[in-house]
Amino acid sequence: MIQSEYKFSKHASKMLHIRKEIKEEWIWKTIEQPHMEIRVSENELHLFKKIEEFGGKVLKVVVNPKNRLIITAFFDRRIKI
Repeated sequence: MIQSEYKFSKHASKMLHIRKEIKEEWIWKTIEQPHMEIRVSENELHLFKKIEEFGGKVLKVVVNPKNRLIITAFFDRRIKI
């Protein structure tokens, strides 16, 4: 299960607290079943998922797949899926 493999960075935890519209379950769904992914480097992967429950906006979750770390999460208005 992904939830036991990944941990939130301090920044990601802070953003979850600040951005109350982002549900933690959406982050896990994005990591488990992204609609799109972009590998920036060996240490950085951008995952995107359209969140129908939030008006179809696209959630972007940035992870470090090597260290199994969630770096940040936010709704990206520039991405259309």
